[in-house]
Parts: sequence; structure tokens; C-alpha cells
Amino acid sequence: MLEADGPLSYNGRMKTQTPPFLVLLALALTMGCSWFALPTATPATTPPILPVTSTPTETPAPTPQAGTLDLRPTDQMRMVYIPGGSFQMGGPDGTAQPAHSVTLDAFWIDQTEVTNSMYRLCVEQGSCTPPSDLTYYDQGSLPVVYVTWTQARSYCDWAGGGTGEVHLPSEAQWEYAARGTDGRAYPWGDDWDCSKANAGGTCGSDTFETLAPVGSFAAGASPFGVLDMTGNAWEWVYDVHDAQYYSAYPPDQWPPNPTGPTDADGDFHVVRGGAWKYNNPLYLLTYVRVRGGTESALPTTGFRCARSVSQ
Repeated sequence: MLEADGPLSYNGRMKTQTPPFLVLLALALTMGCSWFALPTATPATTPPILPVTSTPTETPAPTPQAGTLDLRPTDQMRMVYIPGGSFQMGGPDGTAQPAHSVTLDAFWIDQTEVTNSMYRLCVEQGSCTPPSDLTYYDQGSLPVVYVTWTQARSYCDWAGGGTGEVHLPSEAQWEYAARGTDGRAYPWGDDWDCSKANAGGTCGSDTFETLAPVGSFAAGASPFGVLDMTGNAWEWVYDVHDAQYYSAYPPDQWPPNPTGPTDADGDFHVVRGGAWKYNNPLYLLTYVRVRGGTESALPTTGFRCARSVSQ
């Protein structure tokens, strides 16, 4: 029997037909159509790994060489670098005995004595009082004189901006800067030479009857290049004067960086270096020490300053 087209089969059952939407569904699953696919999560972005860097550190400044110069901004004074070291302080005469070994930290010291021009700046700013006598005060390149120990100390404090780093040199600092490590009698050597310092009237290259402009005797420089450490003007230093101070300790057991006796009468301080009026070389030795009244102001006495080395 031939089958006829229609909803019924010839055996009496309904002819099975697949609905169209099921066909499409099957086709989509088979082909992996994107519109039936579940959305996929966007992978997390991994942050870049940065290289580990160390914290930058400041490179320490190199240690200056002996004799290096530095300019002090307040008064335009050139300062000389003195490296730390040990030396024999004192000598065989008077209160400079016994000689003893002293060790000092590095420091800076003024290349010359403080001049009238420099000192005038401090006066004009109200931090210093004028010298007690103005005989030489209008001659700017001469060392300032007629100043007391107290006035000298005030100037150094002003020159350092009131920080305490700039001060009168200790007696030990002054002598070390003047004679170096070889114990010389004068800044230039062991033999007196009147042409290398302003002392005792005119002699050789010394043509000055009284005070000379600072730095006039370059040939008389100390081993570190410090000028005028002998002659021109006596110089105040920090230490209180005590005639017996050099016997305070055994010669080989002195503490480092001594600054003089702390229990002595402060009416007198040490003065160093000799002055223009002295023609006896014994007064001009690098180790000779004399005393000056703290509030005395003389035509033969000036000063220079020193500066601590920042650690």
C-alpha cells in the first residue's frame, strides 16, 4: 500500500516531526554559537613588578687636605684646614715647660689676624663694640688692635653666626697651627729671620715701623700655610692663663683637645705670637706664652678665630 502524505501514517500513528526551534538549538550547541555561550570573566590584570631600589644616601664630602682654604661668608676671612694629629707642645722656657704631647681633632683657623675692615662689619651690625683706641682703625688691612679678650670672643661668635662653631682658638690649636708636627721654633723653621715677620722695627723685607697689613710676610707661613703667627700683633686665645698649667698632667698623659684650666682665675688669658715692637726673638717663639688682662686693650694685641670641624 502506498503511503499518502499527511499527518497520519498508514499504520494509524501520528507521524513524528522535530519542531524547528529544537533543530536550531541543536545546531547552535553543535557549532558553539557565541550568542548561546555564557560570558567569560575578564582575567585580572597583574600589576607590573617594579625593581627594588635602595634609598639614596648622601655621599660624604671628602676630607680636606692640610692647608685647604675656605671662605667665611660673614667677613670674607680665609680659613686654613688643620688636620687632626699629635705634636709636642711647649718648650724649655718659663711657663711653657714642661713640653708635653697633645692630640687634637681637625679644625680650621683664620689665615691671618682679623682686620679693621672685618671688625668694623661686626660693629656696624651691633654685635661688637669699637676698639678702645681708634689710632689704626681707619686702616682696613691692618689687624684690629686695642680690643679686649671679651671683644675678641664676641667677634668670633658673630663671625660664626652665633652657632658656637667659630670661637677663639685654644692655646693648643694656636700652637699646632703655628709650628706643625716637627716642633719648630718659628713658623718657618728653627732659625730666626727678621725678614719673615713684622717684629723689632725694619729689617730686610720688614719695612714696617709698627703694624703691617695682614699677610705681608708670605715667606713666614707656618707648615700649614697660616700667616702672621709670629710678629705683627699678639693674639688672644681662649685659655685662661695659669703659670703652672703645663704641669697639670704627666707629659705623655694629656687629654685630647685641651682648652686650659677650668678652675683658674679668669682675670687673665693667654696671649700668643709676639708683636711688631719686640726685637728679641725669644718673645717670638711659637711656644712662648704670656698673660694678658682679660679686659686689657693694647696697641700690640689682636686675635684670629678658629672653627670646629662638623662631624
